[in-house]
Amino acid sequence: MSDAKVDIRPGETRALRAAREVLRRGHFEVLNPAPDGVKRFCVTDRAGKMETITADPAWAKKPTCTCMQQYVNNQFKGTDLCPHIVAVLVREEDLRCQLLDVLL
Repeated sequence: MSDAKVDIRPGETRALRAAREVLRRGHFEVLNPAPDGVKRFCVTDRAGKMETITADPAWAKKPTCTCMQQYVNNQFKGTDLCPHIVAVLVREEDLRCQLLDVLL
């Protein structure tokens, strides 16, 4: 067994903590899949704000979210995923392997 440590940047740690809170407090609903097979989810927080998340089981398309944080990530950072996407990827067993994109 290797003693190698995973190097996680502070921003990634914050995103993972935020995803943990979404998992704890959010309400998840599976929506009908898109015609191209992309899975769709609705995450509602305690205040009633809803975000729509999409994730492609085939990894052909990058996961998306309708939240402002993901919009900012897309516009200015390019690669980071919002806590809603991370939470959905953690919850859904067939999408979980896509978390590698968050950690690598």
